[in-house]
Amino acid sequence: MPPTAHAGEADDADDADGGMDIPGEVALEAARVLAPGRAPACLVARPVSGGCIHPAAHLSVRGSSAPGPPGPYSSLPSEADPSSRDGGRGKGRPREGFLKWGPPDATSFPFEAAGLRALARRGGVRIPEVLGVGDRWLLLEYLPPAPPAPDSGRRLGRGLARLHRPLRVDGDLHAPDAGGPGWSEDGWIGTLPQLNTGSQASPGGPDGWAGFWRDFRLAPQTALAHAHLPTPVRHLLERLLDRVVEATEGWEGDGLSLLHGDLWSGNALITLGGEPALVDPAVYRGHREVDLAMMELFGGFAPEVFSSYRELLPLHPGYSEIRRPLYQLYPLLVHLNLFGTGYLRRVEAAAKRVLGELG
Repeated sequence: MPPTAHAGEADDADDADGGMDIPGEVALEAARVLAPGRAPACLVARPVSGGCIHPAAHLSVRGSSAPGPPGPYSSLPSEADPSSRDGGRGKGRPREGFLKWGPPDATSFPFEAAGLRALARRGGVRIPEVLGVGDRWLLLEYLPPAPPAPDSGRRLGRGLARLHRPLRVDGDLHAPDAGGPGWSEDGWIGTLPQLNTGSQASPGGPDGWAGFWRDFRLAPQTALAHAHLPTPVRHLLERLLDRVVEATEGWEGDGLSLLHGDLWSGNALITLGGEPALVDPAVYRGHREVDLAMMELFGGFAPEVFSSYRELLPLHPGYSEIRRPLYQLYPLLVHLNLFGTGYLRRVEAAAKRVLGELG
């Protein structure tokens, strides 16, 4: 078991506020990124929100500035990660970052880092830069929270529409900007595994996207929820699975997009200048309405986000009546499996809505 980081231990990151335990090996890796050649004791760590599953800290380099958020950010390159270079945007500014970490057996951070990089390459919305990553830790550009500007909602809606512009359907199925539904590797939704691979169907085929949504999203979560489901609800979901192809009609006019994949309001933030940014993705290629349905499921987004989105990418008929509840069923099943039967009624209502509209 590696040591943990405490104030007063020369080999570990300083715990400025007390109560933080950054594993020593994680502190060492973070120091290599933010302050090459210096010991982890040069880092000042302050707890911050933003790690819903894992603990998180704001890191700054001792002596480079007064530590702690809020403050200006920089994106210093990692010697081990050339893709993180930012062309000198952070020169002359404090060296700092947003760090989150997990237990020794954590494996989700490389997948998250790959998703963040894919979203950043696609463009449209601000994505924090990946400064460094390991199996149990992820160090990102620190984006200081700031109040929204009058146009923040509009900027988010239009940026998301640009992110969702259609992908190519030719080429390598494992390329971020081309291919069929899914992704090059399986990932995570919260703490649950999320299947992405094995779908070789053409996105233009009769069961391409519909088959993916049925077999890689709804069916696994329905099976996992079996013990929570009363017999009538289980039968309801079985009927719905048989009609997913019919329920997704209309997606063909959009094609596939690069999805954030877990777009609730806690994963959208406002940083300096009122600029919107997206964090904590569960990226894959799919129908753009999946992100919109998730945004509407739990609320927290201003109406102008959606109206601005529709100005650039109008929605096809059938979204509100059928596809929105169909796409909301997946995160509802995930929440049922993570948090228990408090979500059962909403699962049942969404399934009934879809089947009722299909007749």
